[in-house]
Amino acid sequence: MKAEGAKLLLVFGIGRMCHIAFWEPQFADEFSSVEEWKKQNYRIGAKLHPLTIEQNAITSFKSRTTLVPCRANTIGPGLFLQADYIIGGCDGTLGRGMQWQGMSFLTTLHYGPDMNITSTFMPTMPGKLFYVNLYPYDAEGERLYGSSWLDYIYDYEDDYINKFVSKVGLDYVSWDSYPLFTDNTIRPNYFLNFEAVTNSGLPAWYTMLSAGHSTSTDTYVTPSEAELRWQM
Repeated sequence: MKAEGAKLLLVFGIGRMCHIAFWEPQFADEFSSVEEWKKQNYRIGAKLHPLTIEQNAITSFKSRTTLVPCRANTIGPGLFLQADYIIGGCDGTLGRGMQWQGMSFLTTLHYGPDMNITSTFMPTMPGKLFYVNLYPYDAEGERLYGSSWLDYIYDYEDDYINKFVSKVGLDYVSWDSYPLFTDNTIRPNYFLNFEAVTNSGLPAWYTMLSAGHSTSTDTYVTPSEAELRWQM
């Protein structure tokens, strides 16, 4: 496909143990050279690192560790290192000042590239690596406005989006707000979120729903082709 002019776009998040897709750091022990490691296109039933299982419990299984699969099918460096452009992100905040992705992000930027830490190859590739996605319209008040959020009436566009943009000096705004639930409803503030970000006057980068999963509050569908197109 690339020989016929197709471009490969890699959209990813950096895992707790610096994996990309589910290509874990311990896989490097199986290869004698980085050249051999880079030839690996995929792995079926890849054994996940214990901290990846913990991460998945936090982000997708409502902290129910025993429900998290210990293996996953994944692409490898033979594919994701062939990307013509990358869009990556680190937004692992949990509220009340807690987050799980800071060490992973720092290591990605300052170590390597090294096949023992998969994500360290990402800064060598063309594209964008976001440190954080802004929260969506209906995120918890403390995450949007801080510990005093109960003391005032806040406006998402003025007190969150516009204030963040003016203080940080962004070139673009990135956020995610998955819209499609398994009960056939759409997130109520989905379009309001688009309006608020568009009104900032900056280019908008949106992370769309591409795989079904659960969080501590919601359960999302695995979108059909039509539902993927609807989000675009």
